[in-house]
Amino acid sequence: MYSDLLFYEASDGVAEVYRTKHGSIDIDRHETGWGNNWTHIVNGQFGLPGLCQLIFYDAVSGTIRIESVVTTPNNVGGETLVKEITNWRPGWTHVVAVSFVEGAQQLFFCDADYLKKGLGVCELYNVSSSSPWLSLARQYPNMGSGVTQVVPGRFSSKFASGLAFYYAFNGTGVFYEADQDTLYFVNGFGELPATVKQVVPGNFSGGQQTDLLFYDPVGKVGYFYSVDNGGVIHILEANTGWQSDWNLIVPGNFSDGTETDLLFYSQARGVGQFYRTNHGAIAQIGLYTDWRHTWAHILAGTFAPAVITTQPPPPAIVIPSIVLSDPMLGFYSLKLTGSGFEANETVSLTLTWQDQNQAPQSIIYTTQADGSGGFVYTYDGSGGGVCIPFRRWTVVGTGKTSHRQSSPVSAGCP
Repeated sequence: MYSDLLFYEASDGVAEVYRTKHGSIDIDRHETGWGNNWTHIVNGQFGLPGLCQLIFYDAVSGTIRIESVVTTPNNVGGETLVKEITNWRPGWTHVVAVSFVEGAQQLFFCDADYLKKGLGVCELYNVSSSSPWLSLARQYPNMGSGVTQVVPGRFSSKFASGLAFYYAFNGTGVFYEADQDTLYFVNGFGELPATVKQVVPGNFSGGQQTDLLFYDPVGKVGYFYSVDNGGVIHILEANTGWQSDWNLIVPGNFSDGTETDLLFYSQARGVGQFYRTNHGAIAQIGLYTDWRHTWAHILAGTFAPAVITTQPPPPAIVIPSIVLSDPMLGFYSLKLTGSGFEANETVSLTLTWQDQNQAPQSIIYTTQADGSGGFVYTYDGSGGGVCIPFRRWTVVGTGKTSHRQSSPVSAGCP
């Protein structure tokens, strides 16, 4: 299943949804009135009805909005408002969807400026479709100060979900594993450039754990790492010569490959490039040079209704037919007029006659159908002539190519 893409432009509150397929995109819908103040947009399955849910958050005002992506009865995609909470809590620097428990996802918030504000730094929330809509599941008062990237994923063999915290100021990070709402330290990692600006999760090695891509725009390098069962990172590939202006790198399924694909977006150049990955190597599968220069968020997920394809009805089965007639009156000959056979095929004609209580006798002839599948064949005698009193004829035609057979047709002698 290919990922859809959701584009959001903060300057005028415009959003567009696209379907993707092997590096190509087709627009599903263009929407306006989304507001121009959302600093974070997160998508996930939080247990509410719909294709997925969208969480909009304004770090300045603290407003948070929950919407469900839905499909109308006529198979048109859109969004319905679940709840908007104004002045909820400003200042969160990181908002991610996590899967700490089976079933519905949760929201994980972190405030990297915790030391400056003296506030609790990270919190886990459940999302519901009724009051209180957001309910605190766990507070982590001593986590995440100064963190620059918070990435959800699986980074150990013990639990299926966890988090990676990355600190760009010294190029180090920490892996945590999640047991329900409890986070346990797994391992630390380091020696990455302090100029890394994006950390992208995905399946880049085919392993069980989440792999990571570290993008360094200053060095123009993309570092692909796998993560083993103990939270130890191993270099897969260091791709050099990358552009230095990628504002967004979006993981998703944009090709028919088995590993995570990537969309690179540059605001300055208005360029979008799709790549498939193979154990840290990348190969371009799509290039667009005319995109807007102002997209603030690009998300991959399920945002468009499934395409309903109407299959044409199967072709009607043509049953050949043969009509018997007596062109000379008195049945001195039989005229066989056939139709419904395959064009230009050879037709085998089985002519059977029976005289009163005598055993039936048969003879086989062949003829050629014309371009329309029809033929005219005249039989002028065999077995003692065409007709004697009380004789009855039965004819069946069989196409040699189509193997279609006409229903038996009979005619009696005068």
